[in-house]
Amino acid sequence: MNLRCLLVLALAGTCGVIPLGRAADLLRLEDAVARALASNPALAAEAAELQAAQSRAHREALPTPYTLGGEVENVAGTGAVSGLPASVISATEHLPAAIASAACAT
Repeated sequence: MNLRCLLVLALAGTCGVIPLGRAADLLRLEDAVARALASNPALAAEAAELQAAQSRAHREALPTPYTLGGEVENVAGTGAVSGLPASVISATEHLPAAIASAACAT
């Protein structure tokens, strides 16, 4: 009995009596490639490395920031170098090369 049902179903399937299921949506080649590329973790890692390299190149192209510094020495010294009159105050500044060359040109 089971063999007979199996043969009838096989014959009906090969003759096209039983309609085959249809795909919900057709998938175009471009869509399939886009899905495959979007879900590939190796490509995502490569894209992240490329973004990091571009960010480093952009950061290295920026000028050096303008910096100011100061230093005070011998404020609380002893003996001949005690107190504020004997203290040494120094100031430093650093201009980016582009700003310094523009200032010298004018």
